[in-house]
Amino acid sequence: MSDTAFSAPGHAGVLATQAHQLMAVWLDAAAGPLALLDLSFPSLALGGFLRSDLPGLADAGAIPAAATAFYGRFRAAGGHRPLFGLGGVEDAAMLAAAELAWNQPGRQRLVYTQDPVAPAILETLHQAGAWMLVRGAAAVAVARLPALSVLPLVIETDGEAARYTLLLPAEAAPQMRRRLTEAGWGFGHVTPGKDAAEDSSGPVVLCAAPLPLPHDAPLLTQIPASALIHDGAYRSEADGAYSWVWTGPERHVRMVFGTLPPAARWLKVAVIGAGKAAQLEGLVATLDGATLPHRLERWSETSAGVIVDLPPGYSGSPILGLAVPATVQEPEGIRRLGLCIHKIEVFV
Repeated sequence: MSDTAFSAPGHAGVLATQAHQLMAVWLDAAAGPLALLDLSFPSLALGGFLRSDLPGLADAGAIPAAATAFYGRFRAAGGHRPLFGLGGVEDAAMLAAAELAWNQPGRQRLVYTQDPVAPAILETLHQAGAWMLVRGAAAVAVARLPALSVLPLVIETDGEAARYTLLLPAEAAPQMRRRLTEAGWGFGHVTPGKDAAEDSSGPVVLCAAPLPLPHDAPLLTQIPASALIHDGAYRSEADGAYSWVWTGPERHVRMVFGTLPPAARWLKVAVIGAGKAAQLEGLVATLDGATLPHRLERWSETSAGVIVDLPPGYSGSPILGLAVPATVQEPEGIRRLGLCIHKIEVFV
């Protein structure tokens, strides 16, 4: 199946991407540290900025069966977990996993969705005490949950407004409104809501310029192998904090890493090993299913940085693919191997 068959549009719009980035920073400053479950796969509108270890689908039953099968090929956390939302038993196990941020003390559970959530999943997340940040069609059904207060949030940047709705326990809403107001002043102008001291029904509005580039620009962000969401690779391995993942047994690997920062212009895949030099020499790269040129920053015959330039004006959540001419037999083992990937770096 083509990567493009069911993927979200790659050109999501720079303004929308800026709003998602601002929202991630704003919420993290006001309510953090957060434990995010991003149900907007493959766009992962917030997960690309907050690096959620729980990516998933809002309602797998609401999309075509072929799309569900395609998404079901992807594995999160370097290949160690399936996507959330594909199965009741596996979903419950993921939410109970002690190693996830979701279950770490002191973290506020937050769910993001822009599509209506399956009723069973919605009830489970409600019972788990999660706050919910929603957009669009998702807001109607979620707003009916009992004992939740509706806090409208608006981000205005470059003359455009992006509207979100935060649902949280009624007793937490007044303090969260104050925290959002205080946090927002750190990087913009905040309107806390209509007569906020007496009437808390108005939206909290953040007027802000796009976030500045990080101090270490041109490097915007990097995704280690242990955090990759991929189809076509084995489970990641690690030595302390250093992680890597081998592609195989198929010739191709697809990788999803969420919404890119608005200033992103090119990517580098750090390939620290290959079975033989021909695997790098005959490499084919794709973006959202379309073949595109790449170049190699050679480190040795079997290692290189694979550099891919994003098309002009590209903004969104790419599905990056790499295909080798053939896999090779593991010297000591039974696996068929392609490339050994250490990380992906995103540059301005």
